[in-house]
Amino acid sequence: MVFLEVLGYTQEDAKRAGFQDLFALAQQVYQRVEYYDDDSGRDAGPGTAQTLTIPSTRKRLVESLSLATPWLGGLALLYAFGVSLWLAWGLPIQDVTALMIGVLLGLLISEGPLQAFTRIFMFYQNQGNVSECSRALKRSYAAVTLLLAGAVAVLDLSSYYLRIPAELNALAIVGAVTISLHRIGYLPIYALKKTGVIVVSYGIALPLLVAVYEGSASIFPDAVTRYLVAMSAALSVLSVFAWYYSTKSLVIQVVNPPGVPNFYKSHYVNADTIRSRFSIQFWEALPQYLFGTFFFVMIFGDRVLSWLANPIKSAGGVVYPMLFNSVYHAGADLALGILFPVAIVQYVMLSSVHEELHNLSTGLSVTQTDTVDVFLRRKHADVMKASLAVSAVAAILIVQFGPYEIAALGGSATSVHILYFAALGDLLLTVFIVNSAFMMLLNRPKTLAVMTALGAVMVISLGLILTSFGFQYIVLGYLAACVLLATASTAETSDLLKTPASLFYSRFV
Repeated sequence: MVFLEVLGYTQEDAKRAGFQDLFALAQQVYQRVEYYDDDSGRDAGPGTAQTLTIPSTRKRLVESLSLATPWLGGLALLYAFGVSLWLAWGLPIQDVTALMIGVLLGLLISEGPLQAFTRIFMFYQNQGNVSECSRALKRSYAAVTLLLAGAVAVLDLSSYYLRIPAELNALAIVGAVTISLHRIGYLPIYALKKTGVIVVSYGIALPLLVAVYEGSASIFPDAVTRYLVAMSAALSVLSVFAWYYSTKSLVIQVVNPPGVPNFYKSHYVNADTIRSRFSIQFWEALPQYLFGTFFFVMIFGDRVLSWLANPIKSAGGVVYPMLFNSVYHAGADLALGILFPVAIVQYVMLSSVHEELHNLSTGLSVTQTDTVDVFLRRKHADVMKASLAVSAVAAILIVQFGPYEIAALGGSATSVHILYFAALGDLLLTVFIVNSAFMMLLNRPKTLAVMTALGAVMVISLGLILTSFGFQYIVLGYLAACVLLATASTAETSDLLKTPASLFYSRFV
């Protein structure tokens, strides 16, 4: 009651609200104000009321597959119709090259902002801070827009000095703009794990892409124009979902429990908060930004180098500085499928680790951290074993049946050799992916950023050296980078797992 008086409530205020006096109002508010509870007198054991519900394995598996819907749908369309969401394989090689340059550039410039701003957005979303959630989204849009402006300027200058036709430069710009804006628009949907929205939106957009592309041949006989129209139709659908759920994510509804007075407002929801300093936010999220960017360069840098080293330089009577290297992609891209089941396993086994650690911690005293140490070491071992098992099975299947798929796509023995080396590299990369998840859990994003930067430098530098021997040897640079990351991450993770509990809890101090 004293607190209410200090806050300015009077007897008249209490009576107008339907209470006998200020003391009666204080009794109602007191029952709903959070206070320290030492669990004394509980029969159910310490920590029972504080435990969190852990989603079932089935639910986590469904979520992981739903989050992978865009990639699964794109692969299905690629093999069924020869068209994917961002690339039409039936286009002329110069058009494919231009589109792929734009796509990879758009993915590159959006990967860092996605990593950084997803972290910032979820931090404030968990606090119910609507204002900062809105600012995080606006800042992510501004960051990607600025990066896009720089990317477009680079494409324009490159097109001018290298005398690239204007229509190819326009294709590259379209690819970069569409994929980067789409990815940043879906940030709240992926961050909040709106799996149903992902399945429905792509379930509409991908078939629409094919229907427009196949059904508008009489209206748009030119394949490039028809593809752009089809892609615009699909992106229109995706954009509607992105706009709606981006807006909806900024509305945090708080429903009072039964019996709470209707005028009582929860204290942790505030529609207007003090504006945060973006420089501090970005500095805190910079390691995640760099990690995402360098990891993308390491994964796809060898592909771009293979275009530069492509012995075929002319198409349609015009000589180009680089052309899409289908021989290299046929092997390297197929091997990348090894990592897909690893991502599924990692999501299923690690998406609930914070809830598991929370429930484990509620029943422990500060001197019982050894139990958490054992839990984290066992969790790392289990995830590593499961990931290596599924990646090994995937590698065996891809290596066994991949050559037949390559032959069906018009590949060669060179593609098969690239497949073998890339598959070995992706197997080693599985080790890094698992270790990186635990390094992030134990608050070592800076170390991850340094490791991926070294991996990216190795892919580019060794790749450039190996191009003099032929584009098929570029994959050895990728393999060397995977060896480096697997070795370095294993050494670092082994050191971290000596005292994982103290490292985990130090994040919150």
